Amino acid sequence: MFNGRSKFSFVKALLITAYAVCLIGSNTDTTSSAENAAKEIAIAEIPLETAFLMLHLAMASLSAFFCYLGFGLKANWGFLVSGILMCVAALCVPVYFMFTVPLLILAFVSYSKQKKINENNDPK
Repeated sequence: MFNGRSKFSFVKALLITAYAVCLIGSNTDTTSSAENAAKEIAIAEIPLETAFLMLHLAMASLSAFFCYLGFGLKANWGFLVSGILMCVAALCVPVYFMFTVPLLILAFVSYSKQKKINENNDPK
């Protein structure tokens, strides 16, 4: 499974996935009824912080997707895109900056590790 792949990058992908799942779990409201949910969906009633939080969640989820893609294809560009998306996610919600910085660092470290593995396995 890890032949020619960085174990570090797989752990990073799992951490981003766990972060996205925890973010979804902490921001869902289970006490609202169907009528209240229909009213909350109206665009005019969505607060600005919720919009930025959803953008943050989307960027973190896309980052996890590209991390898994980079791991599966042994492509270092997947980890680079994952790191860039984590930068955007960190800028969307500055309050969660302390949670995204370690994931951001892990993204660029996994990019460099996968690049080194690809260069060592290249038959040139």
